[in-house]
Amino acid sequence: MVTDTGGRLDGGDSRPTPTTAGRVIALLEAVATSEAKAGVRALARQSGIDKSAVGRLLRQLTDLDMLELTDDAGRYNIGPRFFAIAAAVQSRDELWKAARPILERLVERYNETCYLAVRERNEVLFREKVECDQPIRYVIDQNRPSPMHAGSGGRAILSTLSDGEFERVIGAGPLDPVTSHTITDVGELRRRREEDRQRGYTVSIAERSLGGCGVASPFFGSDGRCLGSLVITMPQGRFHQASIEEWGRAMVVAARELSVRLGYAGGGQVGGEPA
Repeated sequence: MVTDTGGRLDGGDSRPTPTTAGRVIALLEAVATSEAKAGVRALARQSGIDKSAVGRLLRQLTDLDMLELTDDAGRYNIGPRFFAIAAAVQSRDELWKAARPILERLVERYNETCYLAVRERNEVLFREKVECDQPIRYVIDQNRPSPMHAGSGGRAILSTLSDGEFERVIGAGPLDPVTSHTITDVGELRRRREEDRQRGYTVSIAERSLGGCGVASPFFGSDGRCLGSLVITMPQGRFHQASIEEWGRAMVVAARELSVRLGYAGGGQVGGEPA
């Protein structure tokens, strides 16, 4: 729970000496923007990197599947790993384009910060947010992996999983506490999961951060799998028991709208795998 008074100063137009990371990026950009398969000499000219360094970096990037050697003439093209990363970035961007106006409407309605949370394997990451204009807000660190059992965003995802997948994700327990209110007993988490599944939304009071509360509902992709959850957050001082059902219904409606935008037809989803 913080008062948001921070800021960041951007630098001027100074151009530092290219680092190894800078040379790698320049080389990947050169390959990606070449109209034809490119060799060492052409890539050295296009990227401005010494030819011997280009050859060394090309070999390393090929070993990592970021690039691939296409023929005996020593010409390179984009590799499968590069394409996978590009597809993941594009997918995430499309997800945010779909989610942002939905979250903006929620923030306009309730003046509380809302988050887009996504599942990353067995963890949850808060990728994007739309902030309220309250002087005191409950702020969640973005792009930092969190356990799914702690907080409404992760537990909303858990509520969609099949029994088998739920057990694989959670394990035998006991679960690590994030705060003194985190659910650490697997049996209790199973019980809460059934409640969350029945009503379609999850409520958390100080489970992942003392003084913070959240209400979340899961959303689904075109294949019926849960991709993440939409979360509305607030300090505990503004969290009123009488409003929980209203917030919950609003989050369910918002998550359904996002699911439809992502191509989810509904009707056959049971848990984390399509029925």
